[in-house]
Amino acid sequence: MKKGISTLLIIFIALLVGGGTMLAVRFFIGGSEDNWICVDGQWIKHGNPSSEKPTTGCSSPTTVVPLPTGEDIVRTFFELINEKRIPEAVKMMTKINSENDATKQAWGVQFNSFNSLTIDKITPYNKEGWTNDSQFYRADVTTQMKPESANAPMPYYGWGDGQNTRWIEIIKEDGLWKISGIGTGP
Repeated sequence: MKKGISTLLIIFIALLVGGGTMLAVRFFIGGSEDNWICVDGQWIKHGNPSSEKPTTGCSSPTTVVPLPTGEDIVRTFFELINEKRIPEAVKMMTKINSENDATKQAWGVQFNSFNSLTIDKITPYNKEGWTNDSQFYRADVTTQMKPESANAPMPYYGWGDGQNTRWIEIIKEDGLWKISGIGTGP
């Protein structure tokens, strides 16, 4: 009989403590549910506020998502190649560089010739020559080529093991930055 009373007492105390905690959170920590909130520039009643609607203007904070920079585009392009996400890298190229299956396949074969590609540094190049639709970057990358790429029509597709520098031109095409050129010199 004593064991049953002890169990009931423990349950009663747990309920009392739990209920007290919920009340404390509701009234002291959580604040009042009855207030005015600003939504899309309008004061909206939340619950049953005791005060009148505020007379000051309200503005909801706007979230601005920055567009990717040209450097972001170049970095993403090389990261996709390194991650063996070749079709996605090819999709980042201009239409003229990926206009048909043959050109897409040629790029894909070249990009698949890397065992690894690490971005060391990407820097803007010739900024005074930039336009609203064209930018140039210098990309310093470290590569390790697959041995079989030595037998390509151009050995290793012009890349080598170790440090490589490429000049990348990006242009806006249909409102998006695309890789237009990959050169060994400016």
